[in-house]
Amino acid sequence: MALILYVPVLHRGYLELFRRRKNERELFIIGESLIADSPQLSRELRRVDPSAIAKMIGSLGIFQSVEVVEKTGLKKLADKKIISADEIEMRVLLEKYLPTNKVTYDTTFLRWDAKKIQRLEPVSPDVKTTTDKLAKKLMKMAHHEAQKSFDWFRQVGAVLWAQDKILAVAYNQRLPTPHEAYAVDDPRNHLELGADTHLRQTIHAEQAILVQAARDGFSVKGASLYVTTFPCPDCAALIARSGISECYFREGYSKLGGSEPLKRAGVRIVKVAD
Repeated sequence: MALILYVPVLHRGYLELFRRRKNERELFIIGESLIADSPQLSRELRRVDPSAIAKMIGSLGIFQSVEVVEKTGLKKLADKKIISADEIEMRVLLEKYLPTNKVTYDTTFLRWDAKKIQRLEPVSPDVKTTTDKLAKKLMKMAHHEAQKSFDWFRQVGAVLWAQDKILAVAYNQRLPTPHEAYAVDDPRNHLELGADTHLRQTIHAEQAILVQAARDGFSVKGASLYVTTFPCPDCAALIARSGISECYFREGYSKLGGSEPLKRAGVRIVKVAD
């Protein structure tokens, strides 16, 4: 079997994959003529010259053979069983140029592609609580706020708590008016749940909380946010930079690594179970 990959740069993910697949002996790095076939790959700014990448990997002594393969050299792989990364661009290239080969796709995360961007990942909370009475009370309040939303697609409520009091409450709202969807339809009706979350005519509940803080001049530093659905990537980034110290949620998923900015910012993630 041969390992064939697109390797723009070397990082730990690639090294782990190499060590696990060292018994394959042969590694082929796709060259410039194959990269040029993919707009997604050819426009990647961080990409190092494939020949340089091959030399770096070869110096590690993991594989018996490391070489760059171009379109003209693919014939040598025609009868080989292949292992490649589970990436849309690699699937397209292999289906186009080596359609009869048996290919095994390795799921090690190496880089983003269109499929991974849309993937819904379970959230790994720091704490899962079922006994905290205050958390349940405030989450119930957030749920009550969510019911006020006119958004057909998803109703989300949020409560901001600090210094033993509620600082703000909010729910996701349509713009420019709550009734807009009744007049001209809701664009989200034409998208899958969780897809293209930036394409919307709403302000998310978490964003509305932070807007209230900016407008009314109070600090959110050290506060706890209670939100019925786990924040989207945009909201997670805002929460991470805002100074909020805890994010409680009841349901939902992490998309585009949405929980990672929170954890790196020291935001404690807590799931409030029903």
